[in-house]
Amino acid sequence: MKQNFLMQYSYIFNFLKENTILGSAPAVIKIIMQYYYPHPIKPVILGISGTKLTESEALLLKTEHPLGVVLFRRNIESEIIRDPETGEIIKVIQNKKQLIDLITSIKEELGEHTVIAIDQEGGRVRRLTVPTFEMRPAAESFEKYNIDEGSSLCKQNYQSIALENLLV
Repeated sequence: MKQNFLMQYSYIFNFLKENTILGSAPAVIKIIMQYYYPHPIKPVILGISGTKLTESEALLLKTEHPLGVVLFRRNIESEIIRDPETGEIIKVIQNKKQLIDLITSIKEELGEHTVIAIDQEGGRVRRLTVPTFEMRPAAESFEKYNIDEGSSLCKQNYQSIALENLLV
């Protein structure tokens, strides 16, 4: 579904840019936004308090029409497995179904094409954890390569992160 939207967005963008008087990217984006978002969108991305939308959060999203929602670790149900002797965390298993249900409920309030953001950079900065999601390297791990190879590997890394998050 999301890949279909991206393909449709790309097609619409190129058509409007090349075949109309809307030659500039901002003008094209404005038309696309009006098509996909029937209400004026406020340029703000909100966070929510937990693993489910509260009634007041749902009402806020429905009435205020923010651009989207940013998710944090607090928004994902997790089972923490600890070492019985040391109490150290061995792994965290995240509930992917709950995360999908949360995203679905957000989209029910804001529309299918709303922005759902998450801080998922790879390395230490990740909200989606193994074994539920793949572990990806941090950007700094590519500094040992020459600029062209490092840039290419870094781009591939972040494309992999983006693709995995699209599949949620």
